[in-house]
Amino acid sequence: MMLLAFLICVLLAGCCVAAKAGIFSGAKPGGVQDHTAANAPKSIGSRVIDSFEVQFDERNLAADANAGYEPGVYKFSLKRTKAGADCAIVCRDKFERHFTVSSAALGELQKLLEEHEISRFNGISLVGTAVQGPDAIDVVYASGESIHASAEGGPRLGFKPRWFVDFFRGLTEQNGQKFGK
Repeated sequence: MMLLAFLICVLLAGCCVAAKAGIFSGAKPGGVQDHTAANAPKSIGSRVIDSFEVQFDERNLAADANAGYEPGVYKFSLKRTKAGADCAIVCRDKFERHFTVSSAALGELQKLLEEHEISRFNGISLVGTAVQGPDAIDVVYASGESIHASAEGGPRLGFKPRWFVDFFRGLTEQNGQKFGK
């Protein structure tokens, strides 16, 4: 009987240690789950973008003149249409801009993506436990190729939000609108 009680205690202690280490849940408390698609292509042959969307959480950004834009959760998109491209700029709970641009803007955006080697992020999928919105990039090309990457809850993808802020600010100003409030 004592041996049975001892074995039960050892078994329960082992389960507690395994649960604490995340063996049963797949993640350690406070850790990052990595669901990255290792086989996602890191180069894209097409240069013709059909749609683009990027979002990032910059709520922790210091609100000063050096940043060049205010703290917030941003989402920028360009979608090819017959008339050019629909542009949407959203800073959650602060401002929104919607307008149409020439399809040449998609070509300029492709140059930006190539300059910063954005395809290297393709397939990354990270989920953390911190309270932070996503970094995400989705690009769909006319060829059917795509780039998809996301990081949520703390981890970041590694792109600089300023690249996209500057690009979309330029589109906004070219269309006679103000970027920001």
